[in-house]
Amino acid sequence: MKKSPRRYLRILLFLLVIVLAVLNATDGRPSDGSHPLAFLVGGLGPIAGLQLGQLVTLAVGRAGGYALLGLSLGMGPRLREWQVGGMPFTVRRVPVPFLAGSWVIADRPGLRARLWLATAASTGVQLALGLWLVVAGSGAGRYFGLGVLLLPALMLTWFAKVPLSAGWVLLRLPFLPADALAPFAATGDELATTRALRAGRIAEAAALPVPGTGFQGRHLRACLALARGEYESALAEAGRAATLAPHARHGAPAQLLLAAALVGAAETGLLPPADYLPRLARAVETARTAQPALARASAAAADLALLEGRREEALALARQAVGNAPDRLWLAVAECSHALALASLARTADARAALDRARAAAPELARIGWVARRIELNVIEA
Repeated sequence: MKKSPRRYLRILLFLLVIVLAVLNATDGRPSDGSHPLAFLVGGLGPIAGLQLGQLVTLAVGRAGGYALLGLSLGMGPRLREWQVGGMPFTVRRVPVPFLAGSWVIADRPGLRARLWLATAASTGVQLALGLWLVVAGSGAGRYFGLGVLLLPALMLTWFAKVPLSAGWVLLRLPFLPADALAPFAATGDELATTRALRAGRIAEAAALPVPGTGFQGRHLRACLALARGEYESALAEAGRAATLAPHARHGAPAQLLLAAALVGAAETGLLPPADYLPRLARAVETARTAQPALARASAAAADLALLEGRREEALALARQAVGNAPDRLWLAVAECSHALALASLARTADARAALDRARAAAPELARIGWVARRIELNVIEA
């Protein structure tokens, strides 16, 4: 089968990194590359390259078809969160100077060209810096440059088949049908619904126009139904979203929504254990395989462990979900799971404190009332 020019380009980019590494070792220039510090500095290169790409996207994001949902500083579990300009600003526990944005693709005129140009700017800046450091630098500087090159090289080669990756946008999108971005683009109303849900304002989200029936719309419908305790509807919409997902990585959030809806159906007696347990296990495993980091931010695995009687494991997984929750709504869901796990271990006071944190994050979340009743009646079963 004939290879496409795009495949040849990806192969050449990958080989370029290898050639540069060989040149670094054989060009005869003075170098301290064998010093352990050089490898350490080189290891910081991908982080620096990623930060550079984030900053470029922040600068050109709106013009490039992106809508900013929030900012975070640092890495690891959340520490504090403030509302700045109507958007969440989260400080994370590992105090490294890394600023990252959370984005959604917005349905605006010229989205295809906007997105391509923004991605080209972000990737081009990373490649230019990395190449300059490799060519002009020596020793640790060259290792750092190779590290900077690593991320865009991977995005343009290994991850080029993943929709919305740099390789997909730059090398595949120009050759795809005109509606290739339709599954990912959120309308103005869907963007408003997303922001309200992320902020834990469930009633406000419910008052907005009903989201569409595409991938994004179905996902939002499922999320809103889950927040309101309409678990049958949440199951149906999450299942449709998972079916419409254009790639496994994009289907992972829908699988986690499906898992959360199954937990709600289980807790409220809508489904028997023989039905929900295998489905819940499959949804959790599918999401974990596709996006491990996202799965750690969901309490679905903790809920599964508690439903199966693994109480200590459920508590550990719930704490992990609380620390990694991406927004206020999912923080409230995770704190509910945390409260249930604590109550199952007879730590009622701690369970009430976790439930208070859930109320502070998203007071209108339907699950909070059910968990409160379970704790007060002391009927936590596992």
